Amino acid sequence: MTTRIITNSYHAASYAKFRPKLPTKVIERIVGFMSEKLPGPYKLAVDVGCGNGQSTSGLAPFFSRVVGQDSSSEQIDEARLHETSPNVSYVARPAETLPYNPSSAQLVLACQAAHWFNLPAFYRQVDTILQPSGVLALCGYRLPVPKHSDKSEKLKNLVHKFYFSELVDYVQEGSRETYLHNYSNIRANFPYEQVYICNDASFVQQVPATVSELVGYIGTWSGLSVYRRKHGERADQLLSEFTQRVMDTTDAPSSDPAHTQLTLQFQYFLLMGRKINKH
Repeated sequence: MTTRIITNSYHAASYAKFRPKLPTKVIERIVGFMSEKLPGPYKLAVDVGCGNGQSTSGLAPFFSRVVGQDSSSEQIDEARLHETSPNVSYVARPAETLPYNPSSAQLVLACQAAHWFNLPAFYRQVDTILQPSGVLALCGYRLPVPKHSDKSEKLKNLVHKFYFSELVDYVQEGSRETYLHNYSNIRANFPYEQVYICNDASFVQQVPATVSELVGYIGTWSGLSVYRRKHGERADQLLSEFTQRVMDTTDAPSSDPAHTQLTLQFQYFLLMGRKINKH
């Protein structure tokens, strides 16, 4: 079954506030690949492990109906709060349960989520609901690179050290694999002939942020959630110490993390495959 990461409304609200939305150019690349063998109009896209809908909403212009589903009811509640597109709906349901009509979907998407799934069970469900030539797309992003004048490399190293050293005993293998190897383990057992895209300039997203927002994003990491469950308030101290290291590195004139500006650079990667048309 899907690993359940979000277990309370506070954590879900933090996801909604600090996690990046899937760039339009990535969605356009997915739809463009789909259209090579499957002409529109498109009726159904299913966004699995949708969280707060960071990737779901962007599909709305391309499909008559978009369904976002996530195993966390707290995440789904947040998604519904913020959704404005009338053709998008949400349901709390694990990734391994896709109760849609056979061959009814043209796209199944999972963004920054597939590493939590029981993939063999998920793939069986996907193959049932995708119509022939429909597309399965799995995407994610690397750790963000904070940009700030000539301090970017030092800030990047602070983020990597925090994730790979201070939280190393609390980060689950699937999450590490995402950030380190861009789904190399998933690519090896992908069910369809695959197309893989990563080092593409259009897959780089620049997000204006403050130091406080960077720390807020880090607060959504699953490794930090595990740390918090084991050590309680010590997690807040860990984040406070990290915040101070970032502030010391930026040499910002303000001492307030909420008023110290950065740019967060996210590098996305994308794995796509097309269901074989069986005769």
